Amino acid sequence: MFEKKEDLSNEEYELMVMQELALLWRLDLYGWSEYYKNTTTAIPICSWDGMSCDDTNSITDLELSNKNISSEIPSILSLLPSIRSIDLSENNITGLVPFDVRQISTLKSLNLSHNRIEGSIEYFSPTLQVLNVSHNNFQEIGITFGQYETGLEKIDASRNNIGGSLPRTIGNMLKLHLIDLSHNQIYGTIPPTISDLTQLKNMVLNNNKLMGTLPVVSLTQSHLDLSQIHIQHNDLSGTIPSGIANIKFLKELLIDGNKFTGELHENVCNLKLNKIANDWQGAEEIDQDACELIACPVNTASDDGRYPCKRCGAQKYTPYLGHNGQCSPSDEGVILNEVYHKTNGPAWRNHAGWGMDGVDKCDYAGVECNGSGHVMSLNLKGVGLTGTLPEEIGMLRQLQFLDLSENNLTGYLPSDLRFSPLRLFDISNNMIGGIIPPLMCLTGDVNGNGMNGDYNCDMIACPSGTWSPSGRATPRPLQHSLSDKNGHHTCKPCRSTGSRFIGRTACNGLHIFDEKHRSDSASDMLGVDLILSIASLIATIIILTLCIIVRHRRFVGDENVQMHLAFRDADNDGSDTESYQTECTGTSSIHLKKLDPDEESVAKDDIFVENYPDDVDTVKSSHSPLMSIGEDIQDNGIDVSTSRRQSYSSTDSDEPKRLNPELWLDVPSI
Repeated sequence: MFEKKEDLSNEEYELMVMQELALLWRLDLYGWSEYYKNTTTAIPICSWDGMSCDDTNSITDLELSNKNISSEIPSILSLLPSIRSIDLSENNITGLVPFDVRQISTLKSLNLSHNRIEGSIEYFSPTLQVLNVSHNNFQEIGITFGQYETGLEKIDASRNNIGGSLPRTIGNMLKLHLIDLSHNQIYGTIPPTISDLTQLKNMVLNNNKLMGTLPVVSLTQSHLDLSQIHIQHNDLSGTIPSGIANIKFLKELLIDGNKFTGELHENVCNLKLNKIANDWQGAEEIDQDACELIACPVNTASDDGRYPCKRCGAQKYTPYLGHNGQCSPSDEGVILNEVYHKTNGPAWRNHAGWGMDGVDKCDYAGVECNGSGHVMSLNLKGVGLTGTLPEEIGMLRQLQFLDLSENNLTGYLPSDLRFSPLRLFDISNNMIGGIIPPLMCLTGDVNGNGMNGDYNCDMIACPSGTWSPSGRATPRPLQHSLSDKNGHHTCKPCRSTGSRFIGRTACNGLHIFDEKHRSDSASDMLGVDLILSIASLIATIIILTLCIIVRHRRFVGDENVQMHLAFRDADNDGSDTESYQTECTGTSSIHLKKLDPDEESVAKDDIFVENYPDDVDTVKSSHSPLMSIGEDIQDNGIDVSTSRRQSYSSTDSDEPKRLNPELWLDVPSI
């Protein structure tokens, strides 16, 4: 990197920049190769391949698509003072987009598509109008995206690895005409601020993990210029609002492959949409079937979820509009077999009866049926489920108890679960991400959800980055076997490194139950207990030794010494650790007792000394203190070399005097 010299003209300065790029990229192109090959030919940079200049010979366009560039994006591109367009698409570029390049104030168009660039999409210049980063490895859209990119007219970030949710700040890009975020892993809901994009014509969000209902108010405004809405192949639910018919320029509405229910309103069907998308020549002739051009009705399906639609056959059913492929089974035995095969049933720790011919479904391990022979309880806790949770499980119409905790399930919770009349649902300690399906949050009775009119997604499972002892919140009045022994608890945020999964019972640790370790799980727990016991014994011996030393050095006569040492994990974010208190007295007796985990007597981040009536000193700490060798000090008439314990924080008090900021213990140095 270099800075512009005052005695250089813009043309000379740009030449220096381009020479650096030529040496970096070593392109075998006219003008570029002359510099890294050390030839003496001087070719004006405006004549180089891929370069365009204005009337003052300043570089305005850099077009190097498909030129086999293999490097990261160099920051020196930001030093081109008049650059307006950069096209580095279809190369082998890796790394991040440098902040300096994002903030080029003259840049209008940036095309980085078809590379291997990663990172977050955010903090681009407000002067940028066109951004194409499709077919890369970007992982997220920044939470402020749209707050600064107010000049954007087109954004294409399709076919990346983008997760997370859409930020509400997208509504700040008032000039946006096209947004294409298709074929990613975006979850959450469509932000209602989408209605602020009054110039938006093309909204392409298909093939993601979007959940929840369509923002009715946002997508029913007559002032919207939308001509194309592609939201197919998500997990959206609810109904299609009739107000969509108010969008007067709408030509395409693709909604198949979601979890929409109900019927399409005739006003929406009368728009005669999707003629181009369906590519069906006879569309003008069947006004009575115009709804099928948008989505197949309930209990029908087709390969693409639109015309022509066929009714589901025997023992098949779908409650959804625009169902793709085959209808779902309605037979409970078939549904259970789908669950078995889609979660690697043969590798389960206990799969007695599952996958076997001639065995009644009610005799499957973990299955309980009611008097009518319908499945009412499914307990597959810790048996080794892997893969994603099959959506068919929501078609068990009399299922009331479902425990899938302590497994290796991944993906997202299917919104189909809202159809089962669940009373108890435990999905804790899996590797499921995303959010709780919003309609499931509004389903009453699940884990006491909706009690006293309080509907809360936390009752289903704690969101990512939080935890509770049961992996979910519980209402105060509810007491049940699947809840914490103390009854009510809430989802608490992780203070340090939180989990990206929902339903966690601890912030630290993934609770992954690997099959090859399952057989040794009991011995592993015994091993942990043994380690804790040994550690406690060692600590006890150390404390006993210290007590004896203190007794002989500091006290005479019948004075007693009592020293308390509280072992607490100050960085514990919900993991199951135990606290112990060790006492030693002047008679050299020692006691080890377990502390009450709810005891609040030890203040966090505080180390202090207090006098008891019988002149006993007590030292309590909730942190592992910083230890270092201290200077000799005079304390209680004893001049010794001591070890210094520095507290994280301490406060003044009348009696006894607290040492601030350092607490000294008269323990001999080693």
